[in-house]
Amino acid sequence: FAAFEIVCRKALCFSTHPSPAGLTHSASMRSVGEGHVYLKQRFTEFLDTLHRGSINYHKVIEELLQRGEHRLGIDLNALRQFDPDLALGVLREPDDYLVSLKEAVEDVVALLHPKYRSVGNIHVTLTGGFGFHRISPRELLSPFLGKTVSVDGIVTKCSCVRPKVAATTHFCEATGKFVLRDVASSKGMPTGSAYPTRLFETKHEST
Repeated sequence: FAAFEIVCRKALCFSTHPSPAGLTHSASMRSVGEGHVYLKQRFTEFLDTLHRGSINYHKVIEELLQRGEHRLGIDLNALRQFDPDLALGVLREPDDYLVSLKEAVEDVVALLHPKYRSVGNIHVTLTGGFGFHRISPRELLSPFLGKTVSVDGIVTKCSCVRPKVAATTHFCEATGKFVLRDVASSKGMPTGSAYPTRLFETKHEST
């Protein structure tokens, strides 16, 4: 059996948390930014802490860089002992928590080896106990949309890995403007395998 982690992407993104009455858009943006800074700070503190079982992530990152590897495994059990809310957030709200965790790891890497960023990025993976988020392929249902899960199964068929467009630049002849679209974002409408040629926001053909 092969265990692998999947972040189930939403087909459509809707806000499930109503905004407090009287909260302005700018205030909401500030609160989102402050929350991101707080999460990043907490993950940095987690990486700086010597955990039970002698897990020293500074040493782990040092050894990883010396081997020339790019994949860092974060133990959910250690994270849960450090802060249960962080571990729960990584499983239930990966769009926010995993981004902050990755940025915290990149800051630690830059501190240990300032020149390493020019070589390549560090990819964060999750290990340890997933709890109810460890499932079989038949249990991969709609309640896990937008969640982090660990799926146990046998890979019977694997298609070729094709590069996916991360960003496109569109020129609108009607307005004479260029528009940059991030097609790799997990927010907004889903993207297919075809190369995008039309902006969803306008009715004008793009080239």
